[in-house]
Amino acid sequence: MCFRKSFFEEFGLYDEQYILIEDIPMMEKLVSNDIPIGIIDECVIIHRLNSGISSTKRLFKQSNINYYRDNQRIFFDYLQKEKNIFWKIIYNEYYLVSKYRIFMASNSSKKQHLLVTLLYLPVLIIYSFINYKNFLNKLNDFLRSL
Repeated sequence: MCFRKSFFEEFGLYDEQYILIEDIPMMEKLVSNDIPIGIIDECVIIHRLNSGISSTKRLFKQSNINYYRDNQRIFFDYLQKEKNIFWKIIYNEYYLVSKYRIFMASNSSKKQHLLVTLLYLPVLIIYSFINYKNFLNKLNDFLRSL
């Protein structure tokens, strides 16, 4: 994203409490203040192949913990602000899924993984309905890894 200096003077800088998803709160500032967003329809940045946060076949990679924590923090923040009960429920589900991901990436015991998965099963079922395509891709990756 590109901004004029006057934008930062009026709305502030990126929120430094987020490590990897700092664009989301900034986009919220843009949308909530009705600031027009322009799109450049051409490639301006080239990333190395298979080097990003989602390039791994492992479901809960230890190196993704900062990403999971950022997700947890942002959904918690949105949960506190939201008044609509539907969106409160959705944000709460994403918050709980982020907690689950952090635990799974932090612990290697298969027994603990199984117990925590059973504990979070209702949350994971709801999440799988909300994000069924992503869920099916992750399930496919998981089954291939067995």
